[in-house]
Amino acid sequence: MTKSGSASAASKPSSGRSSRALAAKKEYLSLLRELDRRRRTNQLAAYRPYLRQAEFHAAGATNRERLFMAGNQLGKTRAGGAEWAMHLTGRYPRWWQGKVFDAAVRLWAAGVTGEGTRDNPQRILLGPPQQPAAWGTGMIPADAIVSTMAGRASG
Repeated sequence: MTKSGSASAASKPSSGRSSRALAAKKEYLSLLRELDRRRRTNQLAAYRPYLRQAEFHAAGATNRERLFMAGNQLGKTRAGGAEWAMHLTGRYPRWWQGKVFDAAVRLWAAGVTGEGTRDNPQRILLGPPQQPAAWGTGMIPADAIVSTMAGRASG
């Protein structure tokens, strides 16, 4: 600082340099937001099964029916949702060894209650059932969802 109390010109950051740094930070934040959006709207692209999930998928190539039995929170629903998303979209990853359909498929989900059937498969495949704005954040990539149709109203 000079005797008058102001900072010398040499110690002040260049306004050009600081504006470039600010612009770079804004660009970086924008890229992070876009990366987050892409991850949220294309979970299928990031799906990598662990060994038991991969074995379950591969068994579908030769078995019409399979059972994936495991404890709570061990990826059964996620594996099933990923497989359904692949069959529904035709987007099979290079590592895929399970059944491959070469034509469109129609799949049905069933459950003990209507609420459970709606909430669980829809959450995994499309996103939160009660948040239509978030549909496209499940295993089916957002760009593969052409339209949605509400089911029968509850009550």
